[in-house]
Amino acid sequence: MEDNGISQEVAREILERAGARVTLAGNGYEAIACVEEANPPFDLVLMDVQMPEMDGFEATRRLRARPAGQGLPIIAMTASALPSDRQRCLDGGMDDHIAKPIDVDQLFSVVTRWLGQPAGGLGAGGLGVGGLGAGAPILPKPMPSAARAALPSELPGIDVKDALHRLDGDVGLFRKFVTDFARTYDGVADGIAVALASGDLPRAKALGHELKSLAGNIGARTLSAAADAVQIAAFRGDGAAAAAQLPVLRAELEAVLDSAARLTVAPGRAHGSVPGGGSGGASGGVGGGGEPAMDIQTLEPMLDRFARLLRDSNFAAAEEFAVLAPPLADWIDPVSMKALSSAVDGLDFTKAQGILRRIMLDLGLSLPAD
Repeated sequence: MEDNGISQEVAREILERAGARVTLAGNGYEAIACVEEANPPFDLVLMDVQMPEMDGFEATRRLRARPAGQGLPIIAMTASALPSDRQRCLDGGMDDHIAKPIDVDQLFSVVTRWLGQPAGGLGAGGLGVGGLGAGAPILPKPMPSAARAALPSELPGIDVKDALHRLDGDVGLFRKFVTDFARTYDGVADGIAVALASGDLPRAKALGHELKSLAGNIGARTLSAAADAVQIAAFRGDGAAAAAQLPVLRAELEAVLDSAARLTVAPGRAHGSVPGGGSGGASGGVGGGGEPAMDIQTLEPMLDRFARLLRDSNFAAAEEFAVLAPPLADWIDPVSMKALSSAVDGLDFTKAQGILRRIMLDLGLSLPAD
């Protein structure tokens, strides 16, 4: 299970687009409860080893002592590169290991190794993955590459190709996670510096561990490497070596924050805001700067109805989308609109569900109850 919101969403988006049903848990206690209450049972659990309240090792130990945990594949997820930590996961009752930041190919390779041709459900620590279609292979479903043109020409500190690979090619998701990262972790370098100055090496290690994973998920590879060096040095008790990484870490973090700022003014729109500098494009709020043709209160029941049709894999979803698309285009950015249209046109209702979920959350709307 996974305690960090950004990491949760990265894994959730990737797995749901592959056809999994995902249940999230934020700590070991929640993970155990999810496994015991799952109906139908989970097929697999992805267990983050570092969680608050109860970590992944203790959660795995308790699960193995209970009927629901007998024979259940539990896959460790950790940002630690130390071989000793990997072995500790196996010695602690976990069946396999996935490194963070998440690599799409490794994720699907490991999951398929344990599930084969799956039917039933996954459980993911921080994620409970529950419910793949019978006999459906777990394979990533890439987004159209044409959407990359919507990104700024330069994003310092970020390997865009690497990030899009990790995020299944979804430019809209990339924008969201980079801006979420900047909003949440802009002060992380200061946090590490304070921890080192006070001799709190466990705190410095924890922050480095978390930063390594999250920076890697958005393609900030040099920042991720510097964070990894901090966590390794702190683990070894070498505060001076950890502190020596701070100048690189700060410089790379500033570059990523600059890129996040560029993304907020690049073409596209969320929450009904008008993109800066755009003069052409579609009519309505997105391209032309006018007022949306339909208010959000009127749009919400249409989105609910569309979401239910997608959930039921009802072919009427395509007809519903034909009516929904024009007013919806006034409220979301063109990249998200293109991705949703492509999924619906291809009758890939699972992918469309994942995209629509993110759109509704961005608009501040509640998802329809199952």
